[in-house]
Amino acid sequence: MIERAAVAVSRSAPYPACVTRIVCSLATASLALLLAGCKTGGTDPTAAELRANDEPGPSKVEPERPPLVTVELALVDDAARERLAARLGPGSSLAGAEALVAVRHQIEPGWHIYWKNPGETGLRTRLTVEAEHAEAGETLYPAPERFASEGGQQSYGWGETAVLFVPLSELGEGAQIELRSNYLACAQSCIPGESEVGARVAELAQASDAATVEMLARVPEPANARVASSWIDGALHLRPSAEDLQLTELFPYATETAILGNQDRTGDDLVLHYRFTGAPPAGAQGVLRATLAGQTRWLELAVPWPPA
Repeated sequence: MIERAAVAVSRSAPYPACVTRIVCSLATASLALLLAGCKTGGTDPTAAELRANDEPGPSKVEPERPPLVTVELALVDDAARERLAARLGPGSSLAGAEALVAVRHQIEPGWHIYWKNPGETGLRTRLTVEAEHAEAGETLYPAPERFASEGGQQSYGWGETAVLFVPLSELGEGAQIELRSNYLACAQSCIPGESEVGARVAELAQASDAATVEMLARVPEPANARVASSWIDGALHLRPSAEDLQLTELFPYATETAILGNQDRTGDDLVLHYRFTGAPPAGAQGVLRATLAGQTRWLELAVPWPPA
């Protein structure tokens, strides 16, 4: 209305030019005041402001978190492989192998992954191996460490670095290995993970780092005659045959019918208390931590289970 009035006045011939200028000035000032009132005193946003509010702002891009576990392959040198094969004996999956692949899991500090028996919580770290122009043997698991949760639950696994070993035999020209590791990484919470890696065997670097050497030493060898055993009222009594051998504890393999309870030391004996929920299982009991001449040794305990 103000603009039209101003225009109409400016177009009227009878009024002097000075009057026209005054009217136009007043109209322009009124229009400015009206627009200012709409912008400052009104409560409704302008169309431009509405469009600005409707437009989504730039989304925050979270930095990609590095993986909790990285997996790499390397090759154990022939001398170390032969020493391990001699220690494990002819019944192991390493017997007759022509190569031993080290599967290194580098674990984020504060986290851990699980052994072949995870214990009361967790999931077993499992390797799936496909070999071309080669034959893959059974995975060798080093002895674990023990972890206790705030609720007192016991689990078995490794922190920082875990190296599992895959024997290879019947190597042909261009032998290649493709491997998938499935694991559960835990700290205050748990996150499942999967890593895939592959390489030509001839192109693998030598595994000579301290962690691999330590993990090779933790692969358990048969206890055999070094440990005498007897079952008394459902408890397995173990006694070292050598004077300088001390038995510390057993890391049990997973079973559904033989549940390991307390482990007691009585003199030189280690007494393992079992609760049976069915027929005794087949196979070995687990891995013994022992001390021989001041050095830690890892022994696989495989004695007959008591009759049902």
